[in-house]
Amino acid sequence: MTAPTSTDPASFGRYLRTAARRTRKRTGTSLRYEVVVAVLWFGPGVAVGIWRDLDQSSAGISVLNWPAAGLLMLGGAALVGLACVTVGPVTASREWRSWVLSTPLDRGILLRRRSAGVLVLLVVPGIVLGALIADASGFRHGQALGAVAVGVGAVVGAGGLAMWQQRMRAAGSGRGRGWLWSAAAFGIAAVGFALRPVGQLDSSVLPLLAPLTLLAGLGVGLIGLSGVGLIPLSSLAAGSGSVSAVALAIADQSLAPLAAVIAGPPSRRRTRAPNRPLHGTGRSAVVAVTRRRTLRNRSAIARWCLMVLIPYGAWALLAGVSWSGAALAMLTFFAGVAAISGLCGTVRQFAGTPTLADRYGLDRREAKSAAMRLPQLAAAGWAVLTAPVLALNAPSVMVVLVPVAALALVQFRAGLAPFRPSYIQGQQYANDMTRLLLRGLALLFGGALLLGLITAGLTQRHL
Repeated sequence: MTAPTSTDPASFGRYLRTAARRTRKRTGTSLRYEVVVAVLWFGPGVAVGIWRDLDQSSAGISVLNWPAAGLLMLGGAALVGLACVTVGPVTASREWRSWVLSTPLDRGILLRRRSAGVLVLLVVPGIVLGALIADASGFRHGQALGAVAVGVGAVVGAGGLAMWQQRMRAAGSGRGRGWLWSAAAFGIAAVGFALRPVGQLDSSVLPLLAPLTLLAGLGVGLIGLSGVGLIPLSSLAAGSGSVSAVALAIADQSLAPLAAVIAGPPSRRRTRAPNRPLHGTGRSAVVAVTRRRTLRNRSAIARWCLMVLIPYGAWALLAGVSWSGAALAMLTFFAGVAAISGLCGTVRQFAGTPTLADRYGLDRREAKSAAMRLPQLAAAGWAVLTAPVLALNAPSVMVVLVPVAALALVQFRAGLAPFRPSYIQGQQYANDMTRLLLRGLALLFGGALLLGLITAGLTQRHL
C-alpha cells in the first residue's frame, strides 16, 4: 500500500480507501457488501416487473390527475430530502473527524467521493418514486419513462440541496423542519388538485420535461458537491449516530436501533415547566400524571391531529378506484396505530420499570390499565372523527373493527416488557427474529392485510 505524499493531496484519499477496503476484506464485515448483494439479488427482478407493468396499456381508472401527481412527486422528493438531512447527508466517523478531517488538508478532497456516492444511491428512491407516481397516474410507455426520469431528477436535486444546506447548518440547530413542512404543503395541495376535474396531459410534455429535470437535478447535485469541503465538523458529526443506527438495524434486521432516530431530538420547549400539584392517590394519581404529560407532549398531540387528516386525504386521492375501500381500511388502521401510540409513553414506562407502580400503591397491571385510560379516550375520539371515511367507502362493520384493532395492537405493544435476547448459541438468530416479528411488525402488517381482505370480501358480498 503506497504511502500518501504531501505534494499530492488526493493520495491521502486513495490511501484511506485502500486501508478501509483491506480492513473489510480481513474482517468480512461491510454494510456496502450487504447493500450491493441486496440490490443485485432483488433489483433486476423488481425493475423488470415494474417496467412490464408500465409498458402495457392502462386498463383501470387513474388514481391521480397530472397536477396532483406532480405535487406528490415533489412531496416525495421533500421526504427523501428530510431523510438525507436526518442522516447528514454527508457524515464522517469519529476516527475520520479526529485523525483525518482535523488535519490541514482540503476537506473537500476527502469528502467529495463519498458525497458523490450518496447522490448515486439516491437514484434508486428516485426510480421507485417516479414509477409509483407513473402507475398511479396512468402514465404508460414513453410517459412512464419520463415520469421515472423526473422522479430521479427531483430526488437527486433534493439530495444536492440537503448537502448545500449542511455546510451552513450551525451546531445544535434543528434539522429537517423545512423539508417536513414542504412535504406536508405539497401533500395538502395534491389533495386539493385531486378533487378538481383536469384535462389529460399532452403525451409530449413528460418526454420533454424529463431531460430538463435531470439536468436541473444534476446541476443542484454538483452545487452540493462543490461545497462539501466547507461543511463544519460539528455538522459531519450530527448524522453519524443516525448512520450507525441504520447500519445496526440492517445488520440485526430489527427496527429497535431506529427508535431514537425516529423519535428525533426534543423540540424547543420552555426551560422550566410551571409547578402544578397533582391530586389523588392510586389510580387517580396515575391518570393525573398521564394527562399532565400528554398535554405537555406537543409532538404526540400534533401527530394525533395529523393522523386524523390522513384518511381524508387518501379518500380524496383514491376516489373512484374499485379497491379504495380495502386501501382506506388499511391506511386508517396504520394512521390509528400511529395516532394512539404516541400517547402511551407513561404506559411504556410502567411496563419497562417493574418497581415504578409500587410508588403509587398499585401493581403493574393496575398502573398500566390506569395509564391507558387517556389513550383509550383518544382512540375513541379519533374513531369518531374518521368514521365518515369508512362509513362511505367500506362496509359499516369496519367503522368499529378498524379502530378497535388499532387500539388492541397499541395496547398490547405498550404493555410489553423490554425485549430480552435469548443468547442461545446456534439458535439466537432464528428465535430472536421470530420473537421480534411477533412483537410488532408481524402484528402491524398482518393486521392491516387481514383488515384489507375482510373489507374486500364484505364489499364483494355487498354487506
